[in-house]
Amino acid sequence: DPKYEDGTNSAAAERVISIALAEFNLGVAEIPLGSNSGARVCDYLHLTGISCPNPWCAAFVSWVFQEAGHPLGECASAGVATIKSCAEKKGWLVDNTLRSPSSGDIVIFRTDDGNNENDHAGIVIEVTSDSIITVEGNSSNRVSENTYSLTSPRLGTISVPGVTH
Repeated sequence: DPKYEDGTNSAAAERVISIALAEFNLGVAEIPLGSNSGARVCDYLHLTGISCPNPWCAAFVSWVFQEAGHPLGECASAGVATIKSCAEKKGWLVDNTLRSPSSGDIVIFRTDDGNNENDHAGIVIEVTSDSIITVEGNSSNRVSENTYSLTSPRLGTISVPGVTH
């Protein structure tokens, strides 16, 4: 189990969190805003084999895990639906109701339009008694830090083997 007995994060989860926070602290944003483009954004997309400009939240997640030394392999994608369906097929822990989020998990934001292609993704960087704090790419055209209630009905997580389970 990557969680230590004292409840702290595994070294792998800490690397994922650290890299996600570093991108946030760098102030990575689209250039120009609203373009789904920019040098760093294109780095994220190119890792997944997708050209720039394109939506990039899932590509950001894939890039962070790659940089942390825990590549998502065939699940790396610029598409949230692709990451989620691949994770399910591989037997990764997919929690559609935020029952037990862990720092270092991939967080999935489901839209209510029935089109999984419009879902959003980020990385859980902290879990508190009533919320999760995330870092997300392509949130307000930049890498953003956000907080969500644990009771939010549209959130779920994916635990990556070797990182959070």
